[in-house]
Amino acid sequence: MKKLMCAFFVLLFAPLLCVFCSATIDEASSSAPVSELTSEEPSNPEDALPPARVKKLSASAIGANSFTLKWSKSKRSEGYAVYIYSEKKGKFRRAAMVDGRSYTFENLKPSTEYKVKIRGVKIEDDFTMTFGRSSEVLTVRTAPAKVKTLFSTDIGSDRISLKWSSVKGASAYQLYMFDRSADKYVRLATTPSTSFTATGLSKGRIALFKVRAIYKTESRNLHGEFSDELAEFTLSSGGVHTKAQAAKYYNDKINAKKNENFRKDFAQIM
Repeated sequence: MKKLMCAFFVLLFAPLLCVFCSATIDEASSSAPVSELTSEEPSNPEDALPPARVKKLSASAIGANSFTLKWSKSKRSEGYAVYIYSEKKGKFRRAAMVDGRSYTFENLKPSTEYKVKIRGVKIEDDFTMTFGRSSEVLTVRTAPAKVKTLFSTDIGSDRISLKWSSVKGASAYQLYMFDRSADKYVRLATTPSTSFTATGLSKGRIALFKVRAIYKTESRNLHGEFSDELAEFTLSSGGVHTKAQAAKYYNDKINAKKNENFRKDFAQIM
């Protein structure tokens, strides 16, 4: 607000100031020593410098459709300009201006690489913006999408064969099974395939499964969202039956979305 009032004052009284300053300078030049007419140096030489280059750019909370960008503080910066590369335009575009040192990109595509960078910004007294040097470009890949379908292909007394839909950009899949004794899901397998047979199961017991796609990098694994939970039960005797033969039991007792007492029933049957 102070800068805005000053700007208004200058515009309003500029003509009068010019006449006054001209007369003052003429008078001073005829009587004052040359040394007194020399302009003063800035009290802080750094005030004339642009913002320092942003460093330590990193990405976190990487999901299929978003990720958060963070960076270190830049000297002489009052804000930051966030850029993302546009494949369509073939150049970087400014995505946002922020006061803090983090920004979350949203509405992104799964399993897609994005290039981003940051510049420090300083607001001058005349309200113009001075930009610092761009940070190094950081390439961030989003996580795979959610596995949409998980189902059983055949069931025995001690095994359940599973299959799921493939996900674009996934390098492998992690299959989890609910462990009643631990009261949590535990990883059953990591496989590049879209099928797996869980063996060594107890007869006549319910088994709960879920699966997610992953993308392996040198430094981390990017995890997609888990599929919906699948509940199946093994036969109480030998042999194999199809999903159709178990449909009535599945719909009446196992469907978690329809049965509010699902976990209670599960514990009792287990």
